[in-house]
Amino acid sequence: MMKKAFSQVPDSSMYRLGDLSAQYINGKPYYVAPVEFAGFMSWFMNRTLPGYFIISATDINDTAHFVKEKLDYSETSWFSHNIARKIYMSNPKFEQVGEPILEIDNNGQPYWVQTLLNVRWAGQLVFNDIHVSLTNADTGKTTVYATKDLPKWVDAGVSPEAATRMNRTYGNPYAFNFRHKNQIKPTENGSESGVTPVFNNDRSISYFDDFTTVTSNADSDKGYSLINTRTGDLTFYVGKNVGIMDSDGAMKVAKQLHPQNKWHGSNPVIMNIDGTPTWVVSMMDQNERFREYAYIKGADQNVIGEGANAADALASYRNALAGSVQTASANDDSIKTETITGKVARVNANATLDDKQVVIFKLADDDTLFTLDPSKVQTALLLQAGDDVQIKAKTVKGASVANVIALTNKSLK
Repeated sequence: MMKKAFSQVPDSSMYRLGDLSAQYINGKPYYVAPVEFAGFMSWFMNRTLPGYFIISATDINDTAHFVKEKLDYSETSWFSHNIARKIYMSNPKFEQVGEPILEIDNNGQPYWVQTLLNVRWAGQLVFNDIHVSLTNADTGKTTVYATKDLPKWVDAGVSPEAATRMNRTYGNPYAFNFRHKNQIKPTENGSESGVTPVFNNDRSISYFDDFTTVTSNADSDKGYSLINTRTGDLTFYVGKNVGIMDSDGAMKVAKQLHPQNKWHGSNPVIMNIDGTPTWVVSMMDQNERFREYAYIKGADQNVIGEGANAADALASYRNALAGSVQTASANDDSIKTETITGKVARVNANATLDDKQVVIFKLADDDTLFTLDPSKVQTALLLQAGDDVQIKAKTVKGASVANVIALTNKSLK
């Protein structure tokens, strides 16, 4: 979308679009990308960049906006106005890890944010003492902060490249790292140098990546990490995600969904959908344009939901989850039959599953989605919110979808 809007840039043929970054501006999530020089002659003839692009990270109806703002310092500037040289001259004892990220403060002023790390013997980077350089993109004033002292508006004190190196160090069983009995490695299938930035509920941002085993091609997930983009804190998660496919497996499944269109998966992220670990994958065409979302059950590659937007993909996936309960093997130890009573809170009598009509409803104070074949219980088509019902349902352990095999509507006269 930013490339399509690039004609907004004056003399646009002299420039190119820079790297995208995720950040909050005045509390709202955005993607920001600088306009960069196309080469030496572009810099020599212009000397300053005309501005940057910004677009909402959550509003699909938003368009890319070009913001006019003079940038005297950048990655593609030359000599003393090159941002890497500027930072090095101010901080020669640190190593710059990753590319500088353009961040916008709450007053609209652009800054270059660069991760700085100390280097110890044998070239090893020290991740427990991260510093961050902030450079005013117009004046070139540079200040170095420890992560705990960063201004509140800074989100990406840790670059994606630094996060990927942290993941590699965490998974490496050698180099004085004995915390793992099994060798694991990050899959590095993320959108930014191997990791994917995700916006959190507490208005922070984390880099996501999942880990797999290095000793086989089993596509088995061994856990995943979230690295706080501001502090560099790495948290590793396992628990119920062990036993599911890793992102490599999810990408292989996604590639097989539309072979005739040659779509492929991108940005795989594990999410908790109705209590079920689920891979959410962005489907891209050959021109890297987004086409749809694919929701893939982590423990079963045959349970898939697709949609052009998140709402449609979620609805499709929930139908697929319901179908997986209906077709589950009768001798499956994870299946049990329960008798449940309650009041209907929501109902959809016109839902479809595998091209067949089904009734889907939810009871008050119960997050389970119940599905029912109306050809077996025709009175289900008369179900309404507020009805008192008694149901017998087949459930699968760990799933939030259940298949109803018997229904008594006490409110139906």
